[in-house]
Amino acid sequence: MKMFPFFTRNRFPSAALGIALLLSGWSATTSAQIVANFDAGNTSTAVDGNPGMAGEGWAGPWGNPNPGSGRTLTRTVVNTDPLKVGSGNYLSVTMTNSTVSATARRTELVRRTYEDEGLVSLNAPHTISFLYRINQPVGGATPGIFDSARNASEGNETSAFYLRVSGSEWGYYTAPGSWVGTEVPMIFGDTYAFTIQLDPVTKLWGFSVINLDDADFSFSIDSLGFFGSDFYGETARDAVGGQLQWSMTLTDRPDGEAPIHSVTYDLDSILIIPEPGVTALLLGAGTLWLTGRLVCRRKNDV
Repeated sequence: MKMFPFFTRNRFPSAALGIALLLSGWSATTSAQIVANFDAGNTSTAVDGNPGMAGEGWAGPWGNPNPGSGRTLTRTVVNTDPLKVGSGNYLSVTMTNSTVSATARRTELVRRTYEDEGLVSLNAPHTISFLYRINQPVGGATPGIFDSARNASEGNETSAFYLRVSGSEWGYYTAPGSWVGTEVPMIFGDTYAFTIQLDPVTKLWGFSVINLDDADFSFSIDSLGFFGSDFYGETARDAVGGQLQWSMTLTDRPDGEAPIHSVTYDLDSILIIPEPGVTALLLGAGTLWLTGRLVCRRKNDV
């Protein structure tokens, strides 16, 4: 069985515990949280739906801001294959690219913006957690995850963090062109639990990722400088961007006979909270112990 190490530092205690809170289905007793569980299904008349509507910390509905020729992106709420046991509804996103080219690549994304509304401040430390799964694509598919204060297809001067797959490995950027691998493979069909810890006061961030289908694949790090601040310096914002963006880049078809390239990816259990208090940390510690006892599939036995 191939094993990858677990890297961790402890600048942000909630970065490691956020995944445990996500897996536990924890819900804060206070209203200081922003959630997207897609419980309302496909609707524009409820906040927790697709596309949803403004309210409860969300500035507006789900959207895909980069429509382009030769490609399409669709979103729908389904519950046919939950990302974890008991999680129910989730957002399923399908991107297709019918352009014929030997070299070009096309990027689409889905996004949703959260805002300062007395729940979570873009100028104060907070934690973002979610479940993410990429299904087997037709053609090459490269996912990215980042925040931004504007519509963009990749991390930019307004971004605090930027995660991306290179080859078949999850990694993160410390600056444009400075990608660092985590040794966590991106396995199609597996569910990944992400927790991202943001501190706009110090302009530092950290994150944890664990493969829920094989817990040997996990990674955690902190004390990383904000992506935009490290590269753009004084031009970068002092606050978190506020737009959560999940991008997908598909290669074009190299010839007219190849099938249309497409990929479907799934999102669920999005939770944004201020720095957890003592109660949340204690709950998270207990859940970490339970998480360590998960029985997982081993996909890399040799």
